[in-house]
Amino acid sequence: MTNWRLLLKRGLALLGLILWMTVLFSVGTTYLGPQMQSSLSAAERNFAGLALLIVCTVDTLLFAKFILAARLYGWRLMLITALLYYGVKCFQANIEAVYFMNNLTPELAPKLFTMMLPITFFWPPIAVWLLGKARQPADTRVPDSSLSPMSGRTLGWKLALLGIVVYPLLFFGFGYYVAWQNPSVRAFYHGTDPGSFFLQMRNTLGHDPFVLPFEFFRGLLWAGMAALFLWTLKARPWLAVLLMALVFALVENDSHLFPNPLMPAIVRQTHFIETASSNFLFGLLAGGLLLWRPVTQQKPKELTHAAPNW
Repeated sequence: MTNWRLLLKRGLALLGLILWMTVLFSVGTTYLGPQMQSSLSAAERNFAGLALLIVCTVDTLLFAKFILAARLYGWRLMLITALLYYGVKCFQANIEAVYFMNNLTPELAPKLFTMMLPITFFWPPIAVWLLGKARQPADTRVPDSSLSPMSGRTLGWKLALLGIVVYPLLFFGFGYYVAWQNPSVRAFYHGTDPGSFFLQMRNTLGHDPFVLPFEFFRGLLWAGMAALFLWTLKARPWLAVLLMALVFALVENDSHLFPNPLMPAIVRQTHFIETASSNFLFGLLAGGLLLWRPVTQQKPKELTHAAPNW
């Protein structure tokens, strides 16, 4: 197939996938998600349509690139795509919302986790099929993974370091130095600025001793998704890391574009800047640590001299 035909076919596939995600997103939010449209102004409802198109375009392009760069095919690629999409887009974002937002009612909270199910179940199979990854060609072998083989012990300490140290530091650090410096954010959460990060952490842990284990749990989930993401992709490691950082930064956070009666626009915008930047940095650090292997010391080869040609 000539290049222009391939580009045309790929472009039509991407356009179809954007529209398909838009339909599924609308179905999920309309029938399975919280019903809050009546609380929005006419201008906010009009902007929600544009936000929907932006979100579905960004998510489609990033996950289409993931599918095209994957070394897997068929049902395994569909399943991994679904797990990563739901984990990044829905589960990680919404467990945080349920934990920190006091204005979420028991009736609304479960719907946050069901509204993305149509995309999770029905977008990956169509995407894998349209992008030509439904079946592995008979004359090709599975390429090497971006994630080099390592022992379970090595993988374990890397995941633990990422989940229990790196992610919580980024979460609380960006939370204080980016989000908490906005007076509107402090007012929304009924908080104050004690003047330093360490005093803020002391106050936070004093009022809520469970927040640190909660962020450990979220950090370990992020680390596990990072390992799965890199394991699925072909051996172009740093391009895989960059793609992962963009997925972590944008797919989780582009939903802040939607008007939301539960959170003022300035708070949503601040959280977008805070979390997108911290997630992007976490993706880069996670990729660097997971790809890093210590240089093993090798004994220098003994020099051998060929016998002289007499």
